[in-house]
Amino acid sequence: MELLGNSELGLKFIVHTPTKPSDKCYGYSTGPGQKAFVGFNKNKVSNLHPPWGKCNPERKLTYADHYTVEACAIECKLSRVVAQCQCKPYYFPGDFDDCSYEQLGQCAFIEIAKINANFGEECDCPIACKNEEFDVKLSYASFPNIPYGGDLGKKFKITLPEVQPGVPEYGTQVQYIRGNVVSLDLYYESMSETETVQNKAMDSTALLGSIGGHLGLFIGCSVLTAVEFLECIIMSTLGHCKTAKRRRELSLKKTHEPELEENNHSYHNKAHFNENGNGSSDV
Repeated sequence: MELLGNSELGLKFIVHTPTKPSDKCYGYSTGPGQKAFVGFNKNKVSNLHPPWGKCNPERKLTYADHYTVEACAIECKLSRVVAQCQCKPYYFPGDFDDCSYEQLGQCAFIEIAKINANFGEECDCPIACKNEEFDVKLSYASFPNIPYGGDLGKKFKITLPEVQPGVPEYGTQVQYIRGNVVSLDLYYESMSETETVQNKAMDSTALLGSIGGHLGLFIGCSVLTAVEFLECIIMSTLGHCKTAKRRRELSLKKTHEPELEENNHSYHNKAHFNENGNGSSDV
């Protein structure tokens, strides 16, 4: 929380975790005479590292124990301002000289505005792998009402001097409080937390399951069906091999049968010749 400067009158505040630095460029404002009702809910975010996500779990910062985009942005702006202006805004971390009023207006704020206008290219600040954020809802009411303002005036012993002799006091206590007091009412809208987890779109197991599911949906394919197809291919191949083998055996058998018949015929003729004595040497 900080006091507003320049032409504004009031307070500027931001709801964040202790490990998340407050950036002066962000926040909510409220002025005197108002009561701000600040309701918020806590959200936890978990992001994936490459190749599925963009966070970098190894990213470290110089002036922060926990990496956040906001802390990275502050260090990026600090580096740029120190390099160009040889000083830093008083609210930036680091052991550097604070900028004077002239240096802030003529150099530091100009460099910060350049970075804000093109933050994505000027600073390498990927999203955090673990982050906690707050969704804030604001509503306002006039503060205080007349009875409560009177009670506050008595409680804090607010006395109002005369502006000029003989002129009544500067308004009433209620008017004084409305011009100088800011009221904030901060509360959780819900005691529950919302956690957002970034998951892989598809890993190897999911990919195989998806392929099997689509095959089963469109062509009725399953592991059993694939095994049956494989068995059918193997049995068909074996059947073709057996058929080819039988054909070769039959072909060889038919080739040998004429030779056997011719040999048998020659043998019978020779035997018949011997029986008739035409070829005997004993005659």
